[in-house]
Amino acid sequence: MNLEEQRLWLGQWRAAAIALQQQKAKDLRRLSDSEARRATESLLSLAGQINYDSKRWRTSGLVEQQQWFGKQMTR
Repeated sequence: MNLEEQRLWLGQWRAAAIALQQQKAKDLRRLSDSEARRATESLLSLAGQINYDSKRWRTSGLVEQQQWFGKQMTR
C-alpha cells in the first residue's frame, strides 16, 4: 500500500468514525426515558452473572500490583 492509498484508507476510517459517532448521538437523543432505564438495568445486571474467583473478593489486587512494581524497580 503506497502513501496515497494509506491516506485514502485513513480518510475512509475517519469519515466512518465521524458518521458512527453522529449516529450514536442521534440514537441516544431518540431514546425514551423508559428505554434508557431498561438498557441501564440490563447492563448493570450483567455484573451479577460473572463468576469471579473467590480470591478476587478478598483483595483488589492493588497491593500485589505495588509489590510487582517494586520488584521491577529493583532489577
